[in-house]
Amino acid sequence: MDDNFHLRSMRREIFKSCQTFVTDHEEQIQRQGKLKRAVHVGLVFIHVDLPLQLCLQNNEKRRGTNEYIPPHIITKMDSIFEAPSEESDDSQVTKRPRISFESCTISTKGNFRHENDNTYNNDEENTFLLQLDDRIKKSIHSQQHRIRPRPTIIDIEKSVEQLNIEREKTLKSHLHRVDLLLRSLVGSICKENASLFAKAANDARKSIMIELKQQNGTLSSSSRTKVDGSRRHNDDIADFVETLNDVVAEFEHKTLTKAKCSSDIIESAKLVIRKSFSSFLENEKKHS
Repeated sequence: MDDNFHLRSMRREIFKSCQTFVTDHEEQIQRQGKLKRAVHVGLVFIHVDLPLQLCLQNNEKRRGTNEYIPPHIITKMDSIFEAPSEESDDSQVTKRPRISFESCTISTKGNFRHENDNTYNNDEENTFLLQLDDRIKKSIHSQQHRIRPRPTIIDIEKSVEQLNIEREKTLKSHLHRVDLLLRSLVGSICKENASLFAKAANDARKSIMIELKQQNGTLSSSSRTKVDGSRRHNDDIADFVETLNDVVAEFEHKTLTKAKCSSDIIESAKLVIRKSFSSFLENEKKHS
């Protein structure tokens, strides 16, 4: 298809058309009772990557012909052009690279002629054709790149079910790690002064775990002042670091407000709690 397709959404529509063809063709085969066989359809994008000034110069050579384009149209097109990307739109967000529908893209400078005599540059042309052939083969035959049918309702239901299972596993893992953190805090505060803090600390641990289980891993007191909200050791810890901060703040509140002791002892206990929290985060970083 010879068109600009300067916006990614335009190119996505072509991909969806190919996907619809694959889906309809395979459904037709199934209705006819024939053996299931894959329909191989590939999609390759050719990205002619030229500087704006060169485009404008080339356009001037066409002045007076039907191929001439008003310069402001070329300039505007350049300003809104979205180049193809081999990664999906959400890769930057999730930090997990995923292949996009533009994974089979070939970029070229289009310099197939020698500048001095305007004759064909056979080396550049041959290189481009070889690359194009490779992309076409990959787009059709590669399991990773070829276009697949749209997911059926059953597939979608399975995906939702699998997602729920993964969420449940993640929640259990987070609760387990929070429990380890709380036990660490209890141990540290008891070493500081068991007679003052042991009962309150254990009661705090139990009540926090009950609340977390009842509210799917969150605390109702999440607006409480954070102990260490700036820490971001890695992506895994960052996923639930806010919950960890809430847990520590809540543990500190429940344990220390019940203790009948001087302000000096309270401040010393706070330091112990925060030191234990820091050690826990360091250990999480090493094992994640």
